[in-house]
Amino acid sequence: MKKIMKYLCAAALISGGFYTMRLMRRHREDSEKRCYNKLNRLEDYRYLLAMWTANLVEHKYIADYLQKNGIANIAIYGTDIEADILDKELEHSSVSVACFMEADSNKRSYRNKDVLDAETVQNSKEIDAIVVTPIFAFASIKETLAAVSDKKILSLADIVFRVKKEEA
Repeated sequence: MKKIMKYLCAAALISGGFYTMRLMRRHREDSEKRCYNKLNRLEDYRYLLAMWTANLVEHKYIADYLQKNGIANIAIYGTDIEADILDKELEHSSVSVACFMEADSNKRSYRNKDVLDAETVQNSKEIDAIVVTPIFAFASIKETLAAVSDKKILSLADIVFRVKKEEA
């Protein structure tokens, strides 16, 4: 009986060891994927900012693109660095930034402008379009906004790349 118990304990320890090794391998693979995804995101943001900077150097402006498309007043979705740069670029142009938007509109203001929710923006007659700055969440944000708003919903990344393609 003691031998059987020893074999059962040994078998339990060995199988537990294999199970633990499998869990550790899976955790390592998940960590590597998360790290890889973060690196890809950073690279994409770096590329977006490089393209945007190149546009500015070539005197190609987002305001000109928006005007050509009949947009004079926008709401910026997001309060990140890209939203900050976009607001600064449009500050001295004929395109005005009426407000900022966030899913969590607990923020009262950002860059001296109101932070509003989608329903409030929808009811505003002065806003022509919403420019979404979080590039990786654009699809889900657009889907959420489209459910409550009939405003044009534009991706900052798409705008920057379209401006780059236009002739100076």
